[in-house]
Amino acid sequence: MVPGLNSAFFSILAPGTHIPAHFGVTKGLVTCHLGLVVPFGNTCRMRVGEEIVTWAEGETLVFDDTYQHEVWNDTDETRIVLLVQFRRPLRFPGSLFAALFIWGIRNSSFVAEARANLDRWETGMRGLEAAHQ
Repeated sequence: MVPGLNSAFFSILAPGTHIPAHFGVTKGLVTCHLGLVVPFGNTCRMRVGEEIVTWAEGETLVFDDTYQHEVWNDTDETRIVLLVQFRRPLRFPGSLFAALFIWGIRNSSFVAEARANLDRWETGMRGLEAAHQ
């Protein structure tokens, strides 16, 4: 177990993709990207607030996603990062409010539906693997 870990998943950005400007949902989390497969140059980039940042393979980029941010992949290659979110260290009562908010999100119908979709997809993938053996 990783202390403070909220979520971790692969973020795969196809060539020519733009993720419009948006904000994270809570100040209770800090986001970290670990560059795994990163197109060369500055045409695969992210704006966080007013700053433009780029990824590098094997390097981490830690940012506060409550600042407005958007992403572009203006290359012909796929960008893959490991996106990890940790609970932000907060003093009481902020830590309590953040924990309650994150608990509410995790138990929402939106997340339940996403988990059900993922379960269906994984079940389908296992079925495909079994059919090819």
